[in-house]
Amino acid sequence: MTVGGSALHNEDSQTCAQREVYEEIGLKLDLDDQRPFLTVHFPYGFDDYYIIEKDLDVNTLKLQEEEVAAVRWADKNTITSLIDNDQFVPYHKSLIELLYDLRKKRGAHYK
Repeated sequence: MTVGGSALHNEDSQTCAQREVYEEIGLKLDLDDQRPFLTVHFPYGFDDYYIIEKDLDVNTLKLQEEEVAAVRWADKNTITSLIDNDQFVPYHKSLIELLYDLRKKRGAHYK
């Protein structure tokens, strides 16, 4: 759950995600051949979720102080606990569970 943001005029989902990741944590990604793992619609738009697994040292990231308080590696249980304690973005915990489940296999079927 690294970054979030809004697309600029004429910007597609991949371009927006690449720009936001770079702006907020200083990481360059190439999502040109990627599709979102999940799209969630709401009354005034939608959120695309990309799952990118990359081995990196979080201490090398350049955080945008106005947007990002801190970064660290965390497992699913840690994130849901942080949500319970109001120390994380208040996502539905079921969304976190789903994103972790989708990490290794795309789609709605587990087999």
